[in-house]
Amino acid sequence: MGNGASPEQVVREIQRRALRPFSVEDKGRTSSRGCGASRTLPSCVAMRSWRRVPMRRILFTMILLSFLVGWSALGRSACGDFGSSTTRCDAGNVACCTKLGVIYLRGHEVIQSDTRAVELFRKACEGGDARGCEKLGTMYDSGRGVVHDTARAIELYRKGCDGGIGAACTNLGVMYYAGEGITQDAARAVALLRKGCEGGTAAGCTDLGLAYYQGRGVERDEEFASIFFRRGCEGNDPFGCTKLGQVYLEISGLAGGEPGGITQAAAHAVYLFRKGCEGGDAIGCTSLGVMYMQGQGVARDAARASDLFRKGCDGGNAIGCGNLGFSYLNGEGIAKDDSRAADLLRKGCEGGQTHACTQLRVLSDKHR
Repeated sequence: MGNGASPEQVVREIQRRALRPFSVEDKGRTSSRGCGASRTLPSCVAMRSWRRVPMRRILFTMILLSFLVGWSALGRSACGDFGSSTTRCDAGNVACCTKLGVIYLRGHEVIQSDTRAVELFRKACEGGDARGCEKLGTMYDSGRGVVHDTARAIELYRKGCDGGIGAACTNLGVMYYAGEGITQDAARAVALLRKGCEGGTAAGCTDLGLAYYQGRGVERDEEFASIFFRRGCEGNDPFGCTKLGQVYLEISGLAGGEPGGITQAAAHAVYLFRKGCEGGDAIGCTSLGVMYMQGQGVARDAARASDLFRKGCDGGNAIGCGNLGFSYLNGEGIAKDDSRAADLLRKGCEGGQTHACTQLRVLSDKHR
Protein backbone atom coordinates (compact mmCIF):
# COMPACT_ATOMS: atom_id res chain seq x y z
CA MET A 1 0.00 0.00 0.00
CA GLY A 2 1.62 3.24 -1.07
CA ASN A 3 1.32 6.97 -0.55
CA GLY A 4 -2.03 7.18 -2.31
CA ALA A 5 -3.88 5.26 0.38
CA SER A 6 -6.18 7.17 2.69
CA PRO A 7 -5.45 7.13 6.45
CA GLU A 8 -8.50 4.93 6.98
CA GLN A 9 -7.26 2.42 4.40
CA VAL A 10 -3.86 2.35 6.08
CA VAL A 11 -5.32 1.62 9.49
CA ARG A 12 -7.61 -1.09 8.10
CA GLU A 13 -4.65 -2.69 6.31
CA ILE A 14 -2.57 -2.72 9.49
CA GLN A 15 -5.44 -4.17 11.49
CA ARG A 16 -5.94 -6.83 8.81
CA ARG A 17 -2.28 -7.79 8.99
CA ALA A 18 -2.20 -7.82 12.78
CA LEU A 19 -5.35 -9.94 13.09
CA ARG A 20 -4.60 -12.43 10.34
CA PRO A 21 -4.27 -15.94 11.83
CA PHE A 22 -0.75 -17.32 12.11
CA SER A 23 -0.06 -20.50 10.14
CA VAL A 24 3.10 -22.43 10.79
CA GLU A 25 2.44 -24.60 7.74
CA ASP A 26 2.04 -21.62 5.39
CA LYS A 27 4.75 -19.28 6.66
CA GLY A 28 6.94 -21.12 9.11
CA ARG A 29 9.42 -22.47 6.55
CA THR A 30 13.04 -21.65 7.19
CA SER A 31 15.22 -20.24 4.46
CA SER A 32 18.90 -19.99 3.63
CA ARG A 33 18.96 -16.26 4.38
CA GLY A 34 20.33 -16.65 7.88
CA CYS A 35 23.66 -14.98 8.58
CA GLY A 36 25.77 -18.06 9.17
CA ALA A 37 29.39 -16.97 9.05
CA SER A 38 28.55 -13.67 7.34
CA ARG A 39 28.20 -11.75 10.56
CA THR A 40 29.02 -8.41 8.95
CA LEU A 41 25.77 -8.25 6.96
CA PRO A 42 23.72 -5.19 8.04
CA SER A 43 20.79 -7.31 9.19
CA CYS A 44 23.09 -9.46 11.32
CA VAL A 45 24.77 -6.45 12.86
CA ALA A 46 21.37 -4.92 13.56
CA MET A 47 20.02 -8.02 15.26
CA ARG A 48 23.16 -8.42 17.31
CA SER A 49 23.40 -4.75 18.28
CA TRP A 50 19.90 -4.11 19.57
CA ARG A 51 19.53 -7.30 21.56
CA ARG A 52 23.07 -8.15 22.58
CA VAL A 53 25.08 -4.90 22.70
CA PRO A 54 23.75 -3.15 24.75
CA MET A 55 20.11 -4.33 24.49
CA ARG A 56 20.98 -7.76 25.86
CA ARG A 57 21.05 -6.23 29.33
CA ILE A 58 17.71 -4.56 28.68
CA LEU A 59 16.22 -7.88 27.52
CA PHE A 60 17.44 -9.52 30.75
CA THR A 61 15.88 -6.75 32.83
CA MET A 62 12.56 -6.86 30.98
CA ILE A 63 12.23 -10.63 31.20
CA LEU A 64 13.10 -10.39 34.88
CA LEU A 65 10.42 -7.74 35.43
CA SER A 66 7.76 -9.73 33.61
CA PHE A 67 8.75 -12.76 35.67
CA LEU A 68 8.41 -10.79 38.89
CA VAL A 69 4.96 -9.61 37.91
CA GLY A 70 3.95 -13.20 37.18
CA TRP A 71 5.19 -14.32 40.56
CA SER A 72 3.16 -11.63 42.30
CA ALA A 73 0.01 -13.22 40.89
CA LEU A 74 0.93 -16.91 40.92
CA GLY A 75 3.83 -17.49 43.28
CA ARG A 76 2.39 -15.54 46.21
CA SER A 77 -0.63 -17.81 46.54
CA ALA A 78 1.52 -20.96 46.26
CA CYS A 79 4.48 -19.95 48.42
CA GLY A 80 3.23 -17.03 50.49
CA ASP A 81 5.39 -14.20 51.83
CA PHE A 82 9.10 -14.24 52.63
CA GLY A 83 8.68 -16.28 55.80
CA SER A 84 6.41 -18.86 54.22
CA SER A 85 8.60 -19.11 51.14
CA THR A 86 11.62 -19.71 53.35
CA THR A 87 9.84 -22.44 55.31
CA ARG A 88 8.57 -24.17 52.19
CA CYS A 89 11.93 -23.91 50.41
CA ASP A 90 13.67 -25.45 53.45
CA ALA A 91 11.05 -28.23 53.37
CA GLY A 92 11.95 -29.07 49.76
CA ASN A 93 9.47 -27.02 47.70
CA VAL A 94 11.91 -25.97 44.97
CA ALA A 95 9.42 -23.64 43.29
CA CYS A 96 9.37 -21.64 46.51
CA CYS A 97 13.19 -21.58 46.46
CA THR A 98 12.95 -19.87 43.07
CA LYS A 99 10.47 -17.35 44.43
CA LEU A 100 12.68 -16.75 47.45
CA GLY A 101 15.61 -16.14 45.10
CA VAL A 102 13.56 -13.51 43.28
CA ILE A 103 12.79 -11.84 46.61
CA TYR A 104 16.53 -11.57 47.31
CA LEU A 105 17.17 -10.37 43.77
CA ARG A 106 14.59 -7.62 44.20
CA GLY A 107 15.63 -6.72 47.73
CA HIS A 108 11.97 -6.88 48.76
CA GLU A 109 11.43 -7.77 52.45
CA VAL A 110 15.15 -8.55 52.76
CA ILE A 111 18.53 -6.94 52.06
CA GLN A 112 19.20 -7.33 48.33
CA SER A 113 21.73 -10.08 47.59
CA ASP A 114 22.68 -11.44 44.18
CA THR A 115 24.82 -14.11 45.85
CA ARG A 116 21.94 -15.43 47.94
CA ALA A 117 19.65 -15.32 44.90
CA VAL A 118 22.14 -17.47 42.97
CA GLU A 119 22.27 -20.01 45.81
CA LEU A 120 18.48 -20.31 45.82
CA PHE A 121 18.14 -20.50 42.04
CA ARG A 122 20.80 -23.23 42.00
CA LYS A 123 18.97 -25.19 44.68
CA ALA A 124 15.72 -24.88 42.74
CA CYS A 125 17.31 -25.88 39.44
CA GLU A 126 19.09 -28.89 40.92
CA GLY A 127 15.77 -29.89 42.43
CA GLY A 128 14.09 -29.92 39.04
CA ASP A 129 12.43 -26.48 38.86
CA ALA A 130 12.80 -25.28 35.26
CA ARG A 131 12.16 -21.64 36.16
CA GLY A 132 14.95 -21.84 38.70
CA CYS A 133 17.27 -22.99 35.89
CA GLU A 134 16.17 -20.09 33.69
CA LYS A 135 16.77 -17.58 36.48
CA LEU A 136 20.18 -19.08 37.26
CA GLY A 137 20.98 -18.81 33.56
CA THR A 138 20.27 -15.09 33.58
CA MET A 139 22.66 -14.67 36.49
CA TYR A 140 25.48 -16.40 34.61
CA ASP A 141 24.58 -14.51 31.43
CA SER A 142 24.74 -11.14 33.17
CA GLY A 143 27.50 -11.95 35.66
CA ARG A 144 25.35 -11.11 38.67
CA GLY A 145 26.35 -12.98 41.81
CA VAL A 146 28.63 -15.28 39.78
CA VAL A 147 31.46 -14.96 37.29
CA HIS A 148 30.05 -14.43 33.80
CA ASP A 149 29.92 -17.78 32.02
CA THR A 150 28.20 -17.93 28.63
CA ALA A 151 28.52 -21.69 28.25
CA ARG A 152 26.89 -22.27 31.63
CA ALA A 153 24.13 -19.79 30.80
CA ILE A 154 23.38 -21.65 27.56
CA GLU A 155 23.19 -24.97 29.41
CA LEU A 156 20.78 -23.52 31.96
CA TYR A 157 18.62 -21.78 29.36
CA ARG A 158 18.33 -25.08 27.53
CA LYS A 159 17.16 -26.80 30.72
CA GLY A 160 14.67 -24.05 31.35
CA CYS A 161 13.40 -24.11 27.77
CA ASP A 162 13.03 -27.90 27.82
CA GLY A 163 10.96 -27.40 30.97
CA GLY A 164 8.56 -25.06 29.19
CA ILE A 165 9.86 -21.67 30.36
CA GLY A 166 9.35 -19.17 27.52
CA ALA A 167 11.92 -16.68 28.79
CA ALA A 168 14.61 -19.38 28.68
CA CYS A 169 13.71 -20.25 25.08
CA THR A 170 13.84 -16.58 24.13
CA ASN A 171 17.26 -15.99 25.68
CA LEU A 172 18.61 -19.15 24.09
CA GLY A 173 17.22 -18.07 20.72
CA VAL A 174 18.93 -14.70 20.98
CA MET A 175 22.22 -16.46 21.73
CA TYR A 176 21.82 -18.63 18.63
CA TYR A 177 21.28 -15.47 16.58
CA ALA A 178 24.37 -13.82 18.01
CA GLY A 179 26.53 -16.93 17.82
CA GLU A 180 27.70 -16.15 21.34
CA GLY A 181 29.14 -19.26 22.95
CA ILE A 182 27.31 -21.40 20.42
CA THR A 183 27.36 -21.98 16.64
CA GLN A 184 25.27 -19.28 14.98
CA ASP A 185 22.06 -20.76 13.62
CA ALA A 186 19.30 -18.35 12.56
CA ALA A 187 16.78 -21.11 11.80
CA ARG A 188 17.26 -22.66 15.23
CA ALA A 189 16.97 -19.21 16.77
CA VAL A 190 13.61 -18.67 15.06
CA ALA A 191 12.28 -21.99 16.37
CA LEU A 192 13.30 -21.03 19.91
CA LEU A 193 11.88 -17.52 19.66
CA ARG A 194 8.60 -18.99 18.42
CA LYS A 195 8.58 -21.31 21.43
CA GLY A 196 9.34 -18.38 23.71
CA CYS A 197 6.54 -16.31 22.21
CA GLU A 198 4.06 -19.17 22.47
CA GLY A 199 5.20 -19.60 26.07
CA GLY A 200 4.05 -16.08 26.90
CA THR A 201 7.31 -14.11 26.75
CA ALA A 202 6.63 -10.77 25.07
CA ALA A 203 10.28 -10.19 24.14
CA GLY A 204 10.24 -13.54 22.32
CA CYS A 205 7.33 -12.32 20.19
CA THR A 206 9.12 -9.07 19.37
CA ASP A 207 12.34 -10.88 18.48
CA LEU A 208 10.39 -13.31 16.29
CA GLY A 209 8.83 -10.31 14.57
CA LEU A 210 12.29 -8.91 13.94
CA ALA A 211 13.36 -12.21 12.38
CA TYR A 212 10.45 -11.97 9.91
CA TYR A 213 11.13 -8.26 9.37
CA GLN A 214 14.79 -8.88 8.50
CA GLY A 215 14.32 -12.25 6.81
CA ARG A 216 16.72 -14.05 9.13
CA GLY A 217 16.02 -17.75 9.53
CA VAL A 218 12.66 -17.34 7.79
CA GLU A 219 11.43 -15.79 4.55
CA ARG A 220 10.99 -12.05 4.97
CA ASP A 221 7.34 -11.30 5.71
CA GLU A 222 6.20 -7.89 6.94
CA GLU A 223 2.72 -9.21 7.70
CA PHE A 224 4.00 -11.71 10.23
CA ALA A 225 6.49 -9.16 11.53
CA SER A 226 3.59 -6.82 12.35
CA ILE A 227 1.66 -9.66 14.01
CA PHE A 228 4.52 -10.50 16.36
CA PHE A 229 5.47 -6.89 17.03
CA ARG A 230 1.87 -6.33 18.10
CA ARG A 231 1.99 -9.39 20.36
CA GLY A 232 5.20 -8.13 21.90
CA CYS A 233 3.79 -4.64 22.41
CA GLU A 234 0.56 -5.94 23.93
CA GLY A 235 2.70 -8.06 26.27
CA ASN A 236 4.46 -4.87 27.46
CA ASP A 237 7.73 -5.27 25.56
CA PRO A 238 8.50 -1.62 24.68
CA PHE A 239 10.70 -2.51 21.71
CA GLY A 240 7.73 -4.33 20.20
CA CYS A 241 5.74 -1.10 20.40
CA THR A 242 8.55 0.82 18.73
CA LYS A 243 8.87 -1.66 15.87
CA LEU A 244 5.10 -1.75 15.35
CA GLY A 245 5.16 2.05 15.10
CA GLN A 246 7.79 1.80 12.38
CA VAL A 247 5.58 -0.65 10.49
CA TYR A 248 2.70 1.85 10.66
CA LEU A 249 4.90 4.50 9.07
CA GLU A 250 6.17 2.17 6.36
CA ILE A 251 2.68 1.02 5.40
CA SER A 252 1.39 4.59 5.37
CA GLY A 253 4.27 5.80 3.17
CA LEU A 254 5.50 8.26 5.82
CA ALA A 255 8.71 6.43 6.70
CA GLY A 256 10.88 8.45 4.35
CA GLY A 257 10.87 11.44 6.65
CA GLU A 258 8.54 13.77 4.78
CA PRO A 259 6.27 15.73 7.13
CA GLY A 260 2.88 14.03 7.00
CA GLY A 261 0.73 16.09 9.35
CA ILE A 262 -1.53 14.64 11.98
CA THR A 263 -2.95 11.74 9.99
CA GLN A 264 -4.55 8.79 11.70
CA ALA A 265 -1.67 6.45 10.86
CA ALA A 266 1.01 8.92 11.94
CA ALA A 267 -0.86 9.68 15.17
CA HIS A 268 -1.00 5.98 16.00
CA ALA A 269 2.72 5.63 15.29
CA VAL A 270 3.30 8.46 17.76
CA TYR A 271 1.22 6.57 20.33
CA LEU A 272 3.32 3.43 19.82
CA PHE A 273 6.65 5.28 19.94
CA ARG A 274 5.53 7.00 23.14
CA LYS A 275 4.59 3.65 24.65
CA GLY A 276 7.98 2.27 23.68
CA CYS A 277 9.82 5.27 25.06
CA GLU A 278 7.90 5.30 28.34
CA GLY A 279 8.68 1.60 28.70
CA GLY A 280 12.41 2.31 28.50
CA ASP A 281 13.20 1.67 24.83
CA ALA A 282 15.75 4.24 23.68
CA ILE A 283 14.93 3.72 20.00
CA GLY A 284 11.31 4.53 20.81
CA CYS A 285 12.38 7.83 22.37
CA THR A 286 14.48 8.75 19.34
CA SER A 287 11.67 7.79 16.94
CA LEU A 288 9.17 9.86 18.91
CA GLY A 289 11.62 12.76 18.79
CA VAL A 290 11.72 12.53 14.99
CA MET A 291 7.92 12.72 14.88
CA TYR A 292 7.97 15.90 16.98
CA MET A 293 10.78 17.42 14.96
CA GLN A 294 9.00 16.77 11.65
CA GLY A 295 5.45 17.40 12.87
CA GLN A 296 4.26 13.91 11.97
CA GLY A 297 1.26 12.79 14.00
CA VAL A 298 1.78 15.67 16.46
CA ALA A 299 2.24 19.42 16.30
CA ARG A 300 5.87 20.26 15.54
CA ASP A 301 7.82 20.92 18.73
CA ALA A 302 11.61 21.16 18.36
CA ALA A 303 12.20 21.56 22.11
CA ARG A 304 10.26 18.38 22.87
CA ALA A 305 12.10 16.62 20.05
CA SER A 306 15.47 17.58 21.52
CA ASP A 307 14.44 16.32 24.96
CA LEU A 308 13.46 12.98 23.42
CA PHE A 309 16.70 12.74 21.43
CA ARG A 310 18.56 13.29 24.70
CA LYS A 311 16.58 10.51 26.34
CA GLY A 312 17.34 8.20 23.42
CA CYS A 313 21.02 9.10 23.55
CA ASP A 314 21.21 8.58 27.32
CA GLY A 315 19.62 5.17 26.76
CA GLY A 316 22.40 4.13 24.37
CA ASN A 317 20.83 4.90 20.98
CA ALA A 318 23.50 6.43 18.74
CA ILE A 319 20.97 7.96 16.34
CA GLY A 320 19.44 9.81 19.29
CA CYS A 321 22.89 11.23 20.04
CA GLY A 322 23.43 12.27 16.43
CA ASN A 323 19.98 13.86 16.17
CA LEU A 324 20.58 15.80 19.37
CA GLY A 325 23.88 16.92 17.89
CA PHE A 326 22.01 18.36 14.89
CA SER A 327 19.65 20.15 17.30
CA TYR A 328 22.63 21.81 18.99
CA LEU A 329 24.24 22.56 15.64
CA ASN A 330 21.14 24.26 14.22
CA GLY A 331 19.82 25.72 17.46
CA GLU A 332 16.51 23.90 17.05
CA GLY A 333 14.60 23.69 20.32
CA ILE A 334 17.84 24.23 22.21
CA ALA A 335 20.60 26.84 22.44
CA LYS A 336 23.11 26.57 19.60
CA ASP A 337 26.39 25.02 20.77
CA ASP A 338 28.94 23.80 18.22
CA SER A 339 31.16 22.16 20.83
CA ARG A 340 28.31 20.12 22.28
CA ALA A 341 27.11 19.36 18.77
CA ALA A 342 30.51 17.95 17.83
CA ASP A 343 30.58 15.62 20.85
CA LEU A 344 27.11 14.27 20.06
CA LEU A 345 27.68 13.98 16.32
CA ARG A 346 30.80 11.96 17.11
CA LYS A 347 28.70 9.54 19.18
CA GLY A 348 26.22 9.25 16.34
CA CYS A 349 29.00 8.69 13.83
CA GLU A 350 30.63 6.00 15.98
CA GLY A 351 27.24 4.31 16.17
CA GLY A 352 26.88 4.18 12.39
CA GLN A 353 24.91 7.36 11.62
CA THR A 354 26.60 8.30 8.34
CA HIS A 355 25.19 11.81 7.96
CA ALA A 356 26.44 12.56 11.48
CA CYS A 357 29.93 11.59 10.25
CA THR A 358 29.56 13.90 7.26
CA GLN A 359 28.41 16.84 9.36
CA LEU A 360 31.14 16.21 11.92
CA ARG A 361 33.77 16.57 9.19
CA VAL A 362 32.16 19.79 8.01
CA LEU A 363 32.11 21.14 11.55
CA SER A 364 35.74 20.15 12.12
CA ASP A 365 36.80 21.96 8.93
CA LYS A 366 34.86 25.03 10.02
CA HIS A 367 36.76 25.32 13.31
CA ARG A 368 40.26 24.66 12.00
